[in-house]
Amino acid sequence: MGDIWEAGSAGMTDEVFKNISQTYLNTPRERKIRLIAFDTRNFQFTIHTPLQTWVNEHIPAMVCNGLQKLAIIMPQDLIVELSIQQTM
Repeated sequence: MGDIWEAGSAGMTDEVFKNISQTYLNTPRERKIRLIAFDTRNFQFTIHTPLQTWVNEHIPAMVCNGLQKLAIIMPQDLIVELSIQQTM
């Protein structure tokens, strides 16, 4: 399974980001998916510190739901890349 973030993500709100992220929480269990890849090369939304904390608290649940591997194709934008790296 995979997801490609589009360039329009720059105008996304925190709530939209959370809603999109939450769709992946139960996906491994519901669809018996073990591998997920996120292509963030066009990702333009900066995940600020409070949102990074939210990601760190919620996204690891994917592992509990059966996810075995997660791949993230990193963007070229340094600030966006750092914001993604800090959620790991």
